[in-house]
Amino acid sequence: MNSSANSGVYSMVAFRRLVSAFAFTHSLSAVNTARNSLAPLPQKIRNLIVPNRRLEREISVAREVGRIVTSTLDIQQVYEEFAAQFKKLVDFDRIEIRVIDHKAATSSMMYVSGIGPPGSDSRNTRPLNELRSQAFIGSPMTIVVDDIAAGPVFPLDQLYLDAGLNSLVLVSLVSNGHTVGSLLLRSHRVGAFKDRDRLILERLANQIAPAVENAPLYEESIKIRKAYEESEARFRRLMMQAADPHYLSESDGRIIDVNDLACQGLGYTREELLEMRTSDFSVGAPKGRREEVWNRLLDGEIVTVEGTHRRKDGTAFPVETRVSMIELDGHQYRYAIARDITERKRAQVDQLRRAREDSVMAEIGKIVSSSLDLGEVYEPLGREIQRLIPLDLMILALLQPDGESFLPGWLFGTVMPEQRVGVPTPLDGTMAGRVTRTGAPMIFEAENDEGRIQEFPGMIHDANSGLRSFMAAPLISMGNVTAVLQLRTKEPRAYSQRHLDLAVRIADQISGAISTSQLFQQQKDSQERIVASLREEEVLLKEINHRVKNNLQIISSLLNLQSSDIHDELARDVLRATQGRIRAMATIHEKLYQSEDLAEIDFGEYLKTLTSDISRSYEVSAQRVGLIIDAHEISLGIDDAIPCGLIVNELVSNALKHGFSDRREGMIHIGLSSNGYRHQLTVSDNGVGLAGGLEFEHPKNLGLKLVNAWVDQLGGSLELNRDGGLEVTISFSGR
Repeated sequence: MNSSANSGVYSMVAFRRLVSAFAFTHSLSAVNTARNSLAPLPQKIRNLIVPNRRLEREISVAREVGRIVTSTLDIQQVYEEFAAQFKKLVDFDRIEIRVIDHKAATSSMMYVSGIGPPGSDSRNTRPLNELRSQAFIGSPMTIVVDDIAAGPVFPLDQLYLDAGLNSLVLVSLVSNGHTVGSLLLRSHRVGAFKDRDRLILERLANQIAPAVENAPLYEESIKIRKAYEESEARFRRLMMQAADPHYLSESDGRIIDVNDLACQGLGYTREELLEMRTSDFSVGAPKGRREEVWNRLLDGEIVTVEGTHRRKDGTAFPVETRVSMIELDGHQYRYAIARDITERKRAQVDQLRRAREDSVMAEIGKIVSSSLDLGEVYEPLGREIQRLIPLDLMILALLQPDGESFLPGWLFGTVMPEQRVGVPTPLDGTMAGRVTRTGAPMIFEAENDEGRIQEFPGMIHDANSGLRSFMAAPLISMGNVTAVLQLRTKEPRAYSQRHLDLAVRIADQISGAISTSQLFQQQKDSQERIVASLREEEVLLKEINHRVKNNLQIISSLLNLQSSDIHDELARDVLRATQGRIRAMATIHEKLYQSEDLAEIDFGEYLKTLTSDISRSYEVSAQRVGLIIDAHEISLGIDDAIPCGLIVNELVSNALKHGFSDRREGMIHIGLSSNGYRHQLTVSDNGVGLAGGLEFEHPKNLGLKLVNAWVDQLGGSLELNRDGGLEVTISFSGR
């Protein structure tokens, strides 16, 4: 119940007490009048009808109790003063005031004073069935026990008897028609409480009953008030100890309280801030935005906004403010926590910058790795670097083998006439020279041209062209400086440590690209040398094959000339056979000479040329003895082609000479097949076949001996089929 409700209750009680007091006063006035009129009566009669001073004390105590009940909300004070006043009328050794909870069937001690058993002076709650006040559940009453020991005895009676308390009077406290508690007096005297004491106790109990009824509400309000005060004190303590500036302000922005950090952050004293409004230092927020925040606060939201605060010295800084509405002492205030987010904003800017730098560096990496020729990508590389670092001129200076000069390998930007690609420049007196010798990057900012010339006299041309800021980073490979990346701009004091760090990162990427490019160039040069060597070998091999073919043709021509002087037919046949064998080998060298591949020949084309030459040699027309060649798209190396060619030459010559000697017509078939691992050469004819006594495996004939020898040279095997002529099949593995 709030204070206004309490006031209403207490006012009604006071009114009742005033009526009661008026009744007492009227009675006293009547008695005094009667006493004066009966003054002449005998003393004995006057003693019977004239009240004694006890009644006056009762009336005085009743008035005082009424005043006490209506003068304070402190129920403990009411209890204590009530007990003190009642002590003036009734003699007792212990007083207890309890509140009854009918729903829980319990009775709770609210006040106790006087003697009693150990531990009985503390507040407690007991079941009603352990107490005499259980009788009040049905209807209010007064219970007087002259001698507790005479019984009946309740659970706690013996404790009080042991404490010397032998009698009691128990009065129900009635408010608004129902029992709210009990008033108990105890005395060490047996029969201590008389009827007069009971009547006085009942009358005064009615005066205190409303206060007892409201006691739990009062105590709850005390707890709430205490908790609220503790919470408010804790809030202010936390506010003062917080790690961020805190502001407490009225709805119009007038500042009510601030903590020390708010004063430190803004540069004002506490007194100065308490005379200000939040709008005096919060700047930049549009009116519409402020109204939106205010409406959200009224809806109970906790609003977080970013803004700007201005210090007393005029400097501004970004803040993140968390605002809410809080209630203190029944009044609504704006409570704001403003955090300086300068570092966060700086970190965000740095993060965005680093992300942009990483993106550009990734693009630079793509550019330098997109080609093995750095010259092809130098222009786009320069444009990407311009996105990160101010530059009007970029030079990639390559250190020369003499260690005393550098060569401007690539230039980008505003190029001066005296700076030409491929023109060596001495290292002495240049930034490139210092970076080369120290291996450390550097920034150079000359205050004037004279200072620049004194520091680096080799840079006089840069001064004349208007360049003011210079930066250089080494390109290091295998622990040695191989080149220097030089960046220059006309903007004074343009470069910082951040730019230098970026230049070093870029130089590292370019260094790797240059190393890769140089390795590629070395490989390219090596390949070109190998190709040139192979071409020389190819020309040499072609020349050798050509000469071998010519030499074999010369030998064949000599044998032909020699045969014209020989009249012995057997000797002529020998020379002719030898010419055929020489012709077979010469044709192979001719094919190799004409082929793009010096290691292999197209054996089918070779067979066509070879058999055509054999037919002409034996003057056999194709109409009489046909030749079928089945060896399409099969190539053989020279080690296999020569013995195979000699075998075919021998077998075809033998067929034309012996198989078709009687001018008969027929067919010769030559086939070459391969399964990728093993070749099969077949030469067959439908002539007369071998003579009856001739053995192919153990021949006496030189030609057949040579065939067997060449089969062995191939590492192959030979099979014969004499049905319908002669078929020779040779199987061998390719080499």
